[in-house]
Amino acid sequence: MGGMTFEQFVDRLDNVRPCTGGVTAHCPAHDDRHNSLKVSRGKDRSLVHCHAGCEIDAICDAMNLSTADLFYVSRKGHSINGPANAEARPLTLKQFADAKGFKPDFLKDMGVADKKGGLVFRYLLMDGQQAVRQRIRLSLSGDKRFIWDKAEGRPVPYGLWRLKEARSLGVTDLVLVEGESDSLTLWRYDIAALGIPGADNCALLQAPHIAKFRRVFICRENDHGGEVFEKGCTGRLAQLEFDGDVAVIEMERGAVKDVNDLHVRNLAKPNAFKSEWDALVLQARRIELSIVGLEMFTVDTIEEKPIRWLWPNRIPLGKLVLFVGHPGLGKSFASLDVAARLSNGQVWPDGSQNSITAKTIVFSAEDAADDTIKPRLTALGALQSNIVIVKRVREMNKSGEVVRRGFNLSRDLPHLESALNRYAEAKLVVIDPISAYMARIDTHKNAEVRTEILDPLAELAERREVTILAITHFNKGGSGNGLERVSGSVAFPAAARVVWGFSRDPEDPSKRLMLFGKSNVGPEMPGLAFQIAEDQDRRPTLQWISGDVDENLTDVLRREQDSQRDSTSTKLDQAKKLITTLLADGVLPNFQPIISRDRRQFGPLRAVAFPVL
Repeated sequence: MGGMTFEQFVDRLDNVRPCTGGVTAHCPAHDDRHNSLKVSRGKDRSLVHCHAGCEIDAICDAMNLSTADLFYVSRKGHSINGPANAEARPLTLKQFADAKGFKPDFLKDMGVADKKGGLVFRYLLMDGQQAVRQRIRLSLSGDKRFIWDKAEGRPVPYGLWRLKEARSLGVTDLVLVEGESDSLTLWRYDIAALGIPGADNCALLQAPHIAKFRRVFICRENDHGGEVFEKGCTGRLAQLEFDGDVAVIEMERGAVKDVNDLHVRNLAKPNAFKSEWDALVLQARRIELSIVGLEMFTVDTIEEKPIRWLWPNRIPLGKLVLFVGHPGLGKSFASLDVAARLSNGQVWPDGSQNSITAKTIVFSAEDAADDTIKPRLTALGALQSNIVIVKRVREMNKSGEVVRRGFNLSRDLPHLESALNRYAEAKLVVIDPISAYMARIDTHKNAEVRTEILDPLAELAERREVTILAITHFNKGGSGNGLERVSGSVAFPAAARVVWGFSRDPEDPSKRLMLFGKSNVGPEMPGLAFQIAEDQDRRPTLQWISGDVDENLTDVLRREQDSQRDSTSTKLDQAKKLITTLLADGVLPNFQPIISRDRRQFGPLRAVAFPVL
């Protein structure tokens, strides 16, 4: 013949089945019952390979061809392959029916029709109306054997119009398959099925399509596309919150590529398809869908457990805790004191017994480890092998080089989890200050702070039973309410289960106060006082002062605010006070220039003239 198209060569084969990259068929050179021959489309010829070992010459001889016929170009050099070729005729209904084992009348009843451009499959909506897009099949094999018509709109699954009838008959099982051939096959045996037009189009499946079905079977073909289809369908069913059973029918168990292959193999055996299909259904692999909607449970299924404490009634275990205050008031020092007592089991400052000895992981963006953190821990008597200080994150860049960067709470929690795995005895993580580890997160945006930082931190704390102690600052001025003074978003004090505030003692500035802000998990506790002093080696240390502080954080902040208000008068108040003082001894001459006699009281003044009042 001197060359033929890929389609012409394939038409001469028996039991042609599509596969990845081409087709499979019975090899004509030996008694083949397992589709040993694979034919794929090469650049300039049809590529032929028999898995049973038959030579190409033997295959061509059995077909009354020569190896020259495998080439797409004739000996005269004329291309005879491609869409422009007059010999490349579109796929017909009869060809499709013969290849797939259907009767032409059945296909016509299902709306399959010959058209000038190829074989058109009728896509209808659930109400029977024609869908905006129709699919056209150009050939039995090849990577570009399907096209959609040029209408605008989104495609739909194949077979929607059959769902109403299935539900009316009480059918509760639905099979999801790839494309039209497998859908038609299952309909041929009165099995409810929907065809997804392509393994990567599972998002076309919608909630009304699966409504009232109690079981959905995903038909996984025996190729790479089958894996893609399974993952796509399970992900989509999870998104749609399908609450029935889901199972995967694996066609590999039937030694076939897909459902239609099973049908064709059993054409000469009445009832054989149904028997083998039922066996595959019984062997279907049941899967649990990932929960992507509302995760819910009834209260009776919850195992009640008590709140556990690091520092009884002050710092809970497995929760997010906040230390807040202006710079220089001892927040960081107090957090190291907690870590030191946790490291060696010392009694807590209020006399409570310490029942936990554990490690602490410290993130400190402001204090150096060698000249600040270690000297403080030494003065506090910490067991220093129980304190772990985080420096930087080491990672590989695109060039394969190890680089160092700062820790980022929005992306590096897996690194923190790895550290907790490495130091399994850790029960406290100090993040000082938390704002230094939030990268580009806007600390004033409530939703962003909550979803990107605080909620994941709180979940990690609870799951690992580790206290996350975050340190932050007060904003400038504002309300006297302690929680409203926390810098940044209101999400910080809201997400924390316990908040402790730090302030100077208004009556004794040498004292610092640790004051109750809030607790969602325990009682309101009295505050504590401490001083920053030096040990015998002149290292700074923290000394707790015995006794309770009865005021809470809001009380002290309001007292500070009132004191500042009393000491800071307005310019008008100053002017009134100045005039009253100057006129206390009687009326001055008209417009007499005067100078304040007490500059320490009123500050430097220029000469001014006052009219006689």
